[in-house]
Amino acid sequence: MSIAGNSKKIVIAGAVLAAAGVGMHAIRQKKKIEYDGNGKTVLITGASGGIGKEFARIFAEHGYNLVIVARSLDKLEELKEELEDNCDVRVEVISADLSVADGAQLVYDKVQEMGITIDQLVNNAGAGKQAKVIEADPDTLKELINLNVMSVTLLSRLIGADMAQRGEGRILNVASLGAFIPDPYFNVYGPTKAFELFLTEAMFGEMKDTGVSVSVLCPGPVKTNWAANAGKSDSKMAKSPETIAKAGFRGMQAGKVVIVPTILYKAERLLMKNLPIPLQIKIIQKWQNSLIRKERRK
Repeated sequence: MSIAGNSKKIVIAGAVLAAAGVGMHAIRQKKKIEYDGNGKTVLITGASGGIGKEFARIFAEHGYNLVIVARSLDKLEELKEELEDNCDVRVEVISADLSVADGAQLVYDKVQEMGITIDQLVNNAGAGKQAKVIEADPDTLKELINLNVMSVTLLSRLIGADMAQRGEGRILNVASLGAFIPDPYFNVYGPTKAFELFLTEAMFGEMKDTGVSVSVLCPGPVKTNWAANAGKSDSKMAKSPETIAKAGFRGMQAGKVVIVPTILYKAERLLMKNLPIPLQIKIIQKWQNSLIRKERRK
């Protein structure tokens, strides 16, 4: 059977499961949530494009001042101008490389120098590269682990401690559906996202009585340049970064621990977790291979 045929079966079966349980659960959980920033400040990493850029726009629209972080200063300055022109907010820019060992500490130190209180933190910066573990460049692996693991952990630790001391705050870590399943051909990406998931769940328990909520966003494929940079084509099931960021923002403000956006991604998670691990590996392996081959044919 073709990959497309398998994907359709997965989507159909998952949608049935989702309609039976997930949708009703979400309806029962609805409650009044405060979305307005009222002058609070959010720090967003990886804000120069994709999901991070959409997060910045959403927070600005809700009245949050922002500290936006990424490597590209030009893109950050362009976004700063857009947000300050369109929304009544202040935007500070920090150009930093979170794939280096001291990147997170440098960002935190810069925020301290600015005298800014961070009320909410979105650890969005992340990356992946297509390669088998035994063929991957060791320096690239180190950079990916620094970016996806060390920077998330240290910013959560440093800014989270400040929040706990004040008795309020919110942290959102952006992971992936890859946190729940095997991810052949993308070496440390899936494992680092699994780390973010378990870090979030651990911190949620630790911070429960501090007034600080810790959430993790686990989307499936997203229509950004991430896939091409990683070495594969976008999936036909990819959703817009705006859709994902909106779901992450709402879930974060609601204090949800694990946020899986869209019915499709919820269905995929429900279906895959009930399959034997060897079958999960086989399905994802074939799917990833098809996207890698498609990108190479371009």
